[in-house]
Amino acid sequence: MTTVFTPQHSSLDSLFAGGTTYRIPPYQRPYSWQAVGRSDRDSQVIQMWDDLWHFFEENRENNREYFLGSMVIIEERDKLRTYEVIDGQQRLTTLVLLFAAMRCFLREAENHLVPDGDDTIRRWFSKAIQTLESFTYNEASLGLVPTLKLKVERTVLGDFNQLLEAAVSCKAEGPPGKLDPKNQEIAGRYFKNRDYFHSRLREKFFAAKPASVEEVRKFDEFFKFLQARVAIVLIKSSDFTTAYRIFEILNNRGLPLSSVDLLRNFVLQRLDEAKIPNPDKRWERLEAEYPLTEGFIGRWTESISAAQPRMSAFNDVQSIFERGYRDSPTEKKIEIFYRDLEQHLAWYKFIVNAETDIEDTAIRNSVSFLKLLNNERYTYDVLLALFRHRKYEGGEDTELSAFLRTYRSHALYVYLVGRFTSQKSYAAIKHLNEGRLEQARQVFVLSAHEKKSLVDFLEEPIESNEYAKRLLFAYVWHSEEAGPDVVKQFLQYDQATLEHIMPQQPADGTNWLTDFDAAFRKGFTYRLGNMTLLTASRNSANKNYDFSKKKKVYGKSILAMTVELAAQPALTKEYLEERHRRIVDTLREAFLLK
Repeated sequence: MTTVFTPQHSSLDSLFAGGTTYRIPPYQRPYSWQAVGRSDRDSQVIQMWDDLWHFFEENRENNREYFLGSMVIIEERDKLRTYEVIDGQQRLTTLVLLFAAMRCFLREAENHLVPDGDDTIRRWFSKAIQTLESFTYNEASLGLVPTLKLKVERTVLGDFNQLLEAAVSCKAEGPPGKLDPKNQEIAGRYFKNRDYFHSRLREKFFAAKPASVEEVRKFDEFFKFLQARVAIVLIKSSDFTTAYRIFEILNNRGLPLSSVDLLRNFVLQRLDEAKIPNPDKRWERLEAEYPLTEGFIGRWTESISAAQPRMSAFNDVQSIFERGYRDSPTEKKIEIFYRDLEQHLAWYKFIVNAETDIEDTAIRNSVSFLKLLNNERYTYDVLLALFRHRKYEGGEDTELSAFLRTYRSHALYVYLVGRFTSQKSYAAIKHLNEGRLEQARQVFVLSAHEKKSLVDFLEEPIESNEYAKRLLFAYVWHSEEAGPDVVKQFLQYDQATLEHIMPQQPADGTNWLTDFDAAFRKGFTYRLGNMTLLTASRNSANKNYDFSKKKKVYGKSILAMTVELAAQPALTKEYLEERHRRIVDTLREAFLLK
């Protein structure tokens, strides 16, 4: 069979011709365009109105056309003038709401006509309202109710077609019935956008009641401009595969379609082709329960390919599907693919929400620490490959934990003193994908020289607050693992600040100037033994005060390394040096540097 796709230059008059139906399939993302505020230039609805109105006013004396963009549709073989919308849902829905607002506005204005006034105006109102109805509805036959030309087939957690019909009818002020907050917001856009257009029409036309001939003429002129001089490039295809390829090409050339949109389209189409029941509900569940993001798709594909993407993450998804999946005696390959997708999302969720979702203390802390270092992309790649290899379920796994200890040592070395290369990450991923856990771990083992460089860094003054803060987090987490009665702590990195116990600039008259000589202060202020963690408010309260005042703030903390300071009757050089040695020794143990 020959595949056909045909680009057409189409006016809105022909786009909304009688008997035409556009289906928004359930795999499409929800309606997202919205009118946020008059001055919000990021609002697509406001931008559309402003562009249309300004073009209309500036070109009333000529026949120039306004280009509104493109649409990609599939012409259904068994239904005359019925099309599946692949790209263009947002623009098409917004146009329907604009025409609905125009019809509602004219009905409102018609009520203010003088009963015995100009019959020509009254006939114009009746004809204009009827024409606008023909733009949004297909005529009924045999007394049946007219149907909208735009049909939304998304039904999960709400009948969105019914909601759109309610908005177009202008009989409801907002979404009828109760929806969950996410879908309530989506449904509300139909009504808010309709009302936005209605308010703009009130500003531009029929300011005086009843309408004058001049105002009617201008409205008629604006309507005819929309009908005949607003153009869309309509790309019709005879099959889904071709339309989908066009859709992806347009995306790669700048249209706002994400890899998540493409993946949704891809999966739901194939579930539907395989006659798997309720594909839209399956997808909704994935989006509701897991962090299904652009980042996930990139990390998932790289954790399988162990290489940079050749074109786009979604292209790699397609390649993985075609190369790696076959029908089994009991399942279609899309079912197997879907199950793998969900499992990888579960592993990705472990990484994203490690602090709450991973039960094992050592693994949780290792993942949390790795996320604090740079090169998050490659860390997620490696972790996904590792979790897949171990079929990790969130609990204790001694082999996985041992791998992470080696890997975090490598990651810390790269972050503090080394140089990153993606080659090691991809080499380790390849080993993991081929079942070689120990070889993968060996990729990240530090050399003797690298270990010495890292130990030297820990011993020397550290003037970067971010470096020191990360190291203290590692110290706290490792100390927690070593304790006999492990208490699950949630250290929130963004809320913690680094506190220099002996201030960087001691205030006059404080014990820091009398108890410690200048040489010691200069050599020790930026060493780990002189540092702890506090919340921002408590750190600010401490300022450069004497230790007798600072210790009262330390005593309010629940962090062991900070509370310990409050228990000291006085700080001495010997205590600070011993504290430094304890922190460094713990870090050397944690990062396999002994």
